[in-house]
Amino acid sequence: MRTTLLSLCLLCASAGLTQSLTDSLIAHFPLDGSGMDTIGGLVPITVEGSPLDTTDRFGNSGQAMWFDGSSFFSYGDVLDMDTSDFSVSLWVNVDGYTSGTIDHDYPLSKGTTIHGTPQYSGYSIGVRDTLDPTLTARGYAGDQASSIHDASGPVQFGTWQHIFMNRCDTMLTIWLDGIPVDHDTLAPMADLTTNIYFSIGAEDRSPTVFPDVGFFKGAIDDIRIYKGRCLSNTEIVALACTDMMVNLDTTSCDPILIGDTLFTSSAMLMETFTSLGGCDSTVIHNITITPLDTTVILDAGVITAVQDSADYQWIDCGTGQPVPGETGQSFMPMDDGHYAVQVDNGVCQGTSECATFLGLNEATTGAGLRVWPVPSGGRVNIQLPLNSSSSRYQIVNATGQVVRQLQLRAGTQEVALDLPAGAYVLRNTTDARTPSRILIIQ
Repeated sequence: MRTTLLSLCLLCASAGLTQSLTDSLIAHFPLDGSGMDTIGGLVPITVEGSPLDTTDRFGNSGQAMWFDGSSFFSYGDVLDMDTSDFSVSLWVNVDGYTSGTIDHDYPLSKGTTIHGTPQYSGYSIGVRDTLDPTLTARGYAGDQASSIHDASGPVQFGTWQHIFMNRCDTMLTIWLDGIPVDHDTLAPMADLTTNIYFSIGAEDRSPTVFPDVGFFKGAIDDIRIYKGRCLSNTEIVALACTDMMVNLDTTSCDPILIGDTLFTSSAMLMETFTSLGGCDSTVIHNITITPLDTTVILDAGVITAVQDSADYQWIDCGTGQPVPGETGQSFMPMDDGHYAVQVDNGVCQGTSECATFLGLNEATTGAGLRVWPVPSGGRVNIQLPLNSSSSRYQIVNATGQVVRQLQLRAGTQEVALDLPAGAYVLRNTTDARTPSRILIIQ
């Protein structure tokens, strides 16, 4: 098991989430010195003006970008949301805004202009001068504009603030610093696809000939865009945490016990530590369970490790020494004996149980066991020698899971497997010396 910051992991045990904050994340712009997206590899195709490095909300130099009211990044016609649910998260620190205009100053924009195709389609988040200065986010569906969505809290100049917008089915909601402040209803299956370019720091109206507008003045940090997913209230609060977010990563080959919970599959735990004033810090613990299958199959004189895509070293159990040159997934012993395999998939290492190879005796035992046709459409004939006794067999899938139990008798019997297409192993659980057989279902 490999763990980062293990001493903090028990802090996370009380708040489990079913998804990680990286699930369905299609773009992440940390803005830590460049405009590069760390998920899909997007880079600006146009850099207008000179966006500059600045200090982020944690006080780290060079970990956010400052826009001077005449600069932006543009990425082309990417990150459309079509009819999907989506979530957009970003941090802004507003230095000023363009007063007396009907347009927003856009820290993030993808359409929402009359000049797009269709008109007004897309999504954007902006700052607007409206009586008392307020943060305003607006989104449009299809070729009809939705309502303008205004956050109720005033802009605090020179202060980092978290803005979050999500579309869940027909509901479009704006959050300010982890609190939902406004919402509106979109038409069912409203399509937000637009030809207007995605941009950070302004509204780039390319590919049209109309001039760019809505130049943002201030700092922007940590833009996250999710498609096909509405983040939960708890996850939104975690992203809006103002002091610190700590990520812990644990990878284990086996089920892992954290607190009173035994995790048998990958999961995420989250603990938010609050002060009287709100969220102070969040610890996110991503747990990845990577099972390692150390099962081996003995078939027709060949021993095969079930685990794919790994490094292998076959071991002579009699001496405890590696078998020279035997580093493949399959191994054909030259001598009778007991053999095991060491398996390393890059994360986990393990050693199989010792398999007994008896040469001619092994090949003779069960030599009358036949399975046909291979491949099959799901019905196979299994033949046991006429002098054999009734035996119990298992059918095991590629992950080592027993999917069927069979009680087979001497002679030939037709068996309807009723299993998904794939490769399976038929093995005798009554007599371990009986060779296994491969089943392939198409």
